[in-house]
Amino acid sequence: MFEERFWDKVAWSSDHWAEPHPVSACWEWLGARSDAGYGQIRADKPDWTVMYAHRLAYELERDEIPHGLHIDHLCKNRRCCNPWHLEPVTLAENNKRAHAGATRSEVTKAKMRTAWTYRKLVADDR
Repeated sequence: MFEERFWDKVAWSSDHWAEPHPVSACWEWLGARSDAGYGQIRADKPDWTVMYAHRLAYELERDEIPHGLHIDHLCKNRRCCNPWHLEPVTLAENNKRAHAGATRSEVTKAKMRTAWTYRKLVADDR
Protein backbone atom coordinates (compact mmCIF):
# COMPACT_ATOMS: atom_id res chain seq x y z
CA MET A 1 0.00 0.00 0.00
CA PHE A 2 2.74 2.49 0.97
CA GLU A 3 4.82 1.65 -2.09
CA GLU A 4 1.80 2.18 -4.36
CA ARG A 5 1.05 5.52 -2.67
CA PHE A 6 4.69 6.50 -3.18
CA TRP A 7 4.79 5.71 -6.91
CA ASP A 8 1.45 7.50 -7.45
CA LYS A 9 3.31 10.72 -6.59
CA VAL A 10 5.92 10.25 -9.35
CA ALA A 11 5.48 11.61 -12.88
CA TRP A 12 6.90 8.84 -15.02
CA SER A 13 8.76 9.64 -18.18
CA SER A 14 7.65 8.06 -21.44
CA ASP A 15 10.71 5.78 -21.26
CA HIS A 16 9.87 4.45 -17.77
CA TRP A 17 9.45 0.85 -18.87
CA ALA A 18 12.38 0.98 -21.28
CA GLU A 19 15.75 -0.49 -20.44
CA PRO A 20 17.33 1.69 -17.71
CA HIS A 21 19.69 4.18 -19.28
CA PRO A 22 21.53 7.12 -17.70
CA VAL A 23 20.17 9.60 -20.24
CA SER A 24 16.55 8.66 -19.63
CA ALA A 25 14.28 11.43 -18.42
CA CYS A 26 13.86 12.50 -14.82
CA TRP A 27 10.94 11.03 -12.88
CA GLU A 28 9.56 14.14 -11.18
CA TRP A 29 8.26 14.01 -7.62
CA LEU A 30 4.76 15.50 -7.45
CA GLY A 31 4.21 15.30 -3.71
CA ALA A 32 5.35 17.46 -0.81
CA ARG A 33 8.84 18.91 -0.82
CA SER A 34 11.28 20.08 1.81
CA ASP A 35 12.36 23.71 2.03
CA ALA A 36 15.46 22.68 0.06
CA GLY A 37 13.30 21.26 -2.77
CA TYR A 38 13.70 17.52 -2.15
CA GLY A 39 10.62 15.30 -2.38
CA GLN A 40 9.24 14.03 0.92
CA ILE A 41 6.68 11.41 1.90
CA ARG A 42 5.38 10.38 5.28
CA ALA A 43 5.61 6.66 6.06
CA ASP A 44 2.55 4.75 7.18
CA LYS A 45 1.70 4.20 10.83
CA PRO A 46 2.91 3.62 13.48
CA ASP A 47 5.75 6.13 13.37
CA TRP A 48 4.78 8.41 10.43
CA THR A 49 8.46 9.03 9.67
CA VAL A 50 9.17 11.59 6.94
CA MET A 51 11.36 10.10 4.21
CA TYR A 52 13.15 11.66 1.25
CA ALA A 53 11.55 10.48 -2.00
CA HIS A 54 14.80 10.10 -3.95
CA ARG A 55 16.34 7.87 -1.26
CA LEU A 56 13.23 5.71 -1.14
CA ALA A 57 13.12 5.41 -4.95
CA TYR A 58 16.75 4.30 -5.00
CA GLU A 59 16.15 1.65 -2.34
CA LEU A 60 12.94 0.36 -3.96
CA GLU A 61 14.39 0.06 -7.45
CA ARG A 62 18.13 -0.44 -7.05
CA ASP A 63 19.65 -1.38 -3.73
CA GLU A 64 20.01 -0.48 -0.07
CA ILE A 65 21.94 2.74 0.54
CA PRO A 66 25.08 1.93 2.53
CA HIS A 67 25.12 3.43 6.01
CA GLY A 68 26.51 6.95 6.12
CA LEU A 69 26.26 7.64 2.39
CA HIS A 70 24.23 10.40 0.78
CA ILE A 71 22.45 10.30 -2.56
CA ASP A 72 23.77 12.51 -5.34
CA HIS A 73 21.38 13.58 -8.09
CA LEU A 74 23.53 13.14 -11.19
CA CYS A 75 20.90 15.09 -13.14
CA LYS A 76 21.07 18.02 -10.65
CA ASN A 77 17.26 17.87 -10.28
CA ARG A 78 16.26 17.65 -6.61
CA ARG A 79 12.74 16.47 -7.51
CA CYS A 80 14.06 13.55 -9.60
CA CYS A 81 13.23 10.02 -8.38
CA ASN A 82 14.74 8.16 -11.34
CA PRO A 83 17.00 5.66 -9.55
CA TRP A 84 19.43 5.63 -12.49
CA HIS A 85 20.01 9.36 -11.94
CA LEU A 86 20.98 8.74 -8.30
CA GLU A 87 24.29 7.60 -6.85
CA PRO A 88 25.31 6.86 -3.24
CA VAL A 89 28.35 8.99 -2.32
CA THR A 90 30.03 10.37 0.77
CA LEU A 91 28.98 13.76 2.10
CA ALA A 92 32.33 15.20 1.01
CA GLU A 93 31.90 13.92 -2.54
CA ASN A 94 28.30 15.15 -2.70
CA ASN A 95 29.38 18.64 -1.57
CA LYS A 96 32.32 18.65 -4.00
CA ARG A 97 30.03 17.76 -6.91
CA ALA A 98 27.42 20.31 -5.86
CA HIS A 99 29.90 23.18 -5.82
CA ALA A 100 32.11 22.18 -8.74
CA GLY A 101 29.61 20.77 -11.22
CA ALA A 102 27.71 22.16 -14.13
CA THR A 103 24.50 24.08 -13.67
CA ARG A 104 21.19 22.26 -14.03
CA SER A 105 20.58 23.87 -17.44
CA GLU A 106 24.01 22.76 -18.69
CA VAL A 107 23.36 19.22 -17.48
CA THR A 108 19.89 19.22 -19.08
CA LYS A 109 21.28 20.41 -22.42
CA ALA A 110 24.01 17.76 -22.33
CA LYS A 111 21.48 15.04 -21.45
CA MET A 112 19.21 16.15 -24.30
CA ARG A 113 22.10 16.04 -26.79
CA THR A 114 23.13 12.61 -25.54
CA ALA A 115 19.54 11.32 -25.55
CA TRP A 116 19.06 12.58 -29.12
CA THR A 117 22.28 10.86 -30.22
CA TYR A 118 21.26 7.64 -28.43
CA ARG A 119 17.79 7.63 -30.05
CA LYS A 120 19.34 8.32 -33.46
CA LEU A 121 21.80 5.43 -33.05
CA VAL A 122 18.98 3.08 -32.03
CA ALA A 123 16.83 4.25 -34.97
CA ASP A 124 19.76 3.79 -37.39
CA ASP A 125 20.22 0.21 -36.18
CA ARG A 126 16.63 -0.71 -37.07
